[in-house]
Amino acid sequence: MHNRFPPITRLQGVAVYLNPSRDTTPIALRVGVEQIHGIPEKVVILTIETANTPHVPEEERLHTDGLGYDDDGYSHITLRFGYQDRLDVPAELARRRRGGRTREAHFNPYHATYFLSHITIVADRPHGMPRWRKRLFVAMARNAASPADYFNLPPERVVTLGSQIHI
Repeated sequence: MHNRFPPITRLQGVAVYLNPSRDTTPIALRVGVEQIHGIPEKVVILTIETANTPHVPEEERLHTDGLGYDDDGYSHITLRFGYQDRLDVPAELARRRRGGRTREAHFNPYHATYFLSHITIVADRPHGMPRWRKRLFVAMARNAASPADYFNLPPERVVTLGSQIHI
C-alpha cells in the first residue's frame, strides 16, 4: 500500500512564523508542511500587536504561551508595541533572551529563520463586489509595505510562503 503523504521530517533550527493571531495556523507553516514535508525543531508563532498608546512599558511587551505542551517544540509569543515604538522584532526578542525570564524566547533571534505568509489576491470571480472595487483592492494589497522591512527582520533570514485568494 502506497502512503499518500510522505513523512514529516523535523528540521534543525528555529523558525519564527509571523501570524496575526494565536488562534490560527500560519499559512507559511501549512504551506511548508505541504510542500517541504518538514517542520523545524523549534517553532515560534509570533503575533505582533500595536497598542493604542504611544509606548508600551518593557514589562508589558512580551507574553508567552507554550501552547499546552512543554516538549513539542511549539510556542507562541505576543509582542506588544506602542504606535510610536520602534518595531525591531529581533532586537526585542534578543532583549528578552538576555533577560532569561521565559523559555519560549530562549533562542538567538539573529540565527532564526523568519517565515512570512503572503497572500496573493486575484480578482477573477464574476460575482461578489463590483469589478472596479476588486481591482482597487488588488492594487492596494500589491502596494502594501513589506512586513520584513516593517518589523526590521534580517533580510537574509526571511522566507515567504503563500497562497492565493480569488475574489
